[in-house]
Amino acid sequence: MKPEISLPQLDMFPRYAELGASSRLRFYQYAAKWAAEGGTVAVHPFFGSDYLSALYRTGRKSPSALTGGWFRRLGELKRAGRNLLIEYELFPFLPFIFEYSFLKRRSFILNFDDAVYLKYSGIPFLRNKYDRLIKNASGVICANDLLLEWARRLNNNVIKLPTVVNLASYRKVVPEKFSRLTVVWIGSPATYNYLLNAHEHLLAMRAVADFELLVIGGEPLPEHPLSGIDVRYEKWSESTEIELLKSSHIGIMPLPEHDRFARGKSAFKLIQYCAAEIPAIASDVGENRNVLADGITGFLANTPADWAAAFRELTSLHLRKEFSHNCRDRAEEFSLEHYYPQFREFILRTFASSDCKGINL
Repeated sequence: MKPEISLPQLDMFPRYAELGASSRLRFYQYAAKWAAEGGTVAVHPFFGSDYLSALYRTGRKSPSALTGGWFRRLGELKRAGRNLLIEYELFPFLPFIFEYSFLKRRSFILNFDDAVYLKYSGIPFLRNKYDRLIKNASGVICANDLLLEWARRLNNNVIKLPTVVNLASYRKVVPEKFSRLTVVWIGSPATYNYLLNAHEHLLAMRAVADFELLVIGGEPLPEHPLSGIDVRYEKWSESTEIELLKSSHIGIMPLPEHDRFARGKSAFKLIQYCAAEIPAIASDVGENRNVLADGITGFLANTPADWAAAFRELTSLHLRKEFSHNCRDRAEEFSLEHYYPQFREFILRTFASSDCKGINL
């Protein structure tokens, strides 16, 4: 359906190609909706799929990919239009002043789903880069409350848009449940450490009842096993992730309680579990508290004993069915269908009112 007003040309600059979950969900699926409404949109990832495939396979980052991304982005910016939507920054590991010449005559919106500013906290010439970008942006999109609070200190035009799912994709997949009670965790090698750190929680659950832990992630994960836990590893694929999630019984999202970066995570795993209509157990940390409805779609838990108690409750088939029904309703609140109109309105309003006032050095 054509929009009532014409959509402006939009150039998106995500961090990754579609293999990267944050970029796929916060850029590419919105780009598809924008184009379907007749808007002109171009997507320019900094890192390609080959980079992520190698990273997930080996766990090592390629310095040449960083250099290649810099030069590729320089060429793309020369051809780009006036309105930019940027994931975090244009040039990773380069100072704010370098981005100045490319942004000073453009309107740009920044999009954050992680507390990425912490990664530069120990690098003096980058420490304040994100603050300066936010201060000069036409607008800022944040995935959770912690990021929203951070951005609002520096910019008056900020909106919270969680990382969301396309519910239509989930609703058309109706697989059989696994015959054995299956607890699922989905993530990348970069977040697998959170699962390893929850080893005691998993052992406490294992003392309650037998289960198989299904880990959906990158290839090198089995090199770091969870002793005492029966684990099955599946390589992530967009074509199989929904079926694997919906075939499972319980989802988990452990996070360390006192980790600053973990507090900035956006609880997307919990949104996926809701969309897959499976209850979850999650650490009582950060955005998890806003996504998981405690006692309704799952349980928040801290200590291993808490996790064991929550798991004991969810061994009940009756309770899982009740929570599954609740998850179906809850998922509507975190769907692309729900948030795309807000995304569209924010983009249109922000770029229409932006005067490209210039950047404060």
